[in-house]
Amino acid sequence: MTGPDHIHTPIVQQTDRKIRLLILNLYTEMGGGEHALASILGGFDRSHIVPIMLFPHDGAFPRKTEEMGVETVIVSYPVVMVKRLVVPSVFLETLRASLRINRLIREKKVDLIQCSDLLALLLLTLPLIMRRIPVVYSVIFFYEWTRMLVFNLLALAFVDVIVTNSEAVADDLRANTMMLSGRIETILPGVDTSRFRPADPGEVNLLKRELQIDPSVPLVGMVGRFDPAKGHQMFVRTAAVLHQSLPDLHFVIIGGLMNRTVYPGIDAYYRSVQREASRLSADRCLAFLPYRDDLPVLLRGMDVVVCPSANEGFGLIVLEALASGVPVVLSRSVGAWRTVKDLPGVHTAGEPTDTGFASEVRAALREPDSWQTGVRAALSRDCHWKLSTQRFGVLYSSLVSPQVSYHHYSQWSTLL
Repeated sequence: MTGPDHIHTPIVQQTDRKIRLLILNLYTEMGGGEHALASILGGFDRSHIVPIMLFPHDGAFPRKTEEMGVETVIVSYPVVMVKRLVVPSVFLETLRASLRINRLIREKKVDLIQCSDLLALLLLTLPLIMRRIPVVYSVIFFYEWTRMLVFNLLALAFVDVIVTNSEAVADDLRANTMMLSGRIETILPGVDTSRFRPADPGEVNLLKRELQIDPSVPLVGMVGRFDPAKGHQMFVRTAAVLHQSLPDLHFVIIGGLMNRTVYPGIDAYYRSVQREASRLSADRCLAFLPYRDDLPVLLRGMDVVVCPSANEGFGLIVLEALASGVPVVLSRSVGAWRTVKDLPGVHTAGEPTDTGFASEVRAALREPDSWQTGVRAALSRDCHWKLSTQRFGVLYSSLVSPQVSYHHYSQWSTLL
């Protein structure tokens, strides 16, 4: 696979105008998708792409984009489930917010808009009716049929390019939408191998120290916000199975309760995971940690990372763990599986059951770390965040500059 520098030149040479890119973001907390977007923002050549981040209120993500020197704008708009728009007061507030966004688009002379949620697209409907601006819509998880239907209708009218974060999501869209296949492109997220690295010789294992675990005791971890699709229940059951035969083994779940005001069921799900751990007596060997900013350090402290999602668009944690020199156990339901399945250090749970995951965790614990150097080199070459940034840059240029052809530069067969 050719490295990311291979496609940098067309971005610079093919357009000499600045692209004013408005990214409408509904959520202000930091998760995997937000970290991936932040990496892309940090890689833009500001002499060619000028990003403007739009949020409904302050939060961790707006503060981060401000620290990065990205213009960050707060425009109040409701962040609710789409079905709540039938409530007259919510609908009227959404309409007023749409008018405010329209004024912002005009004042900032926006050339291009990017968003990744149906509500965001609905907020943009009025501005897009009043002025024709190219729209890039990112799909980062699998849509249920009702969401898919509404998205299909809106995308036909307003979306120029649909970017998916995995081929699995792209295939799902092509199979369940009409007349959108030609607009779908896949740009895989990338990992920063300078931040995510194996532990240095003699480096203190800060995670095990925090959890008061002996450095020699294996630690199996799961990282992900609390959401039923992430498979926390499966991880807890896997921990219980493993603890019976490996009583010294320890486990940790790292994840926050993101967007709980919008999705009230998240709190109940979190409590159900804790009850399951208690019921199976897994709580004796399992620790829960909230979302943390020091994820590279935490990953270096683990011996195996498990990604048991039953429904995962990509799963950036898979790349981050491998870059950190930590073997990964995952299911075929994780979008990243197609990308990493043939790499050393990757263990596929053939049966997505607690015993299936437990068997692969045992194999991963026995695996020597000789695979780390080769896998890190492959990730740096093929799955680096710079490659994702540059592909987005070519895409943006193709939408605002007629002389740039994205499809010419996005023939993956010539790049891979």
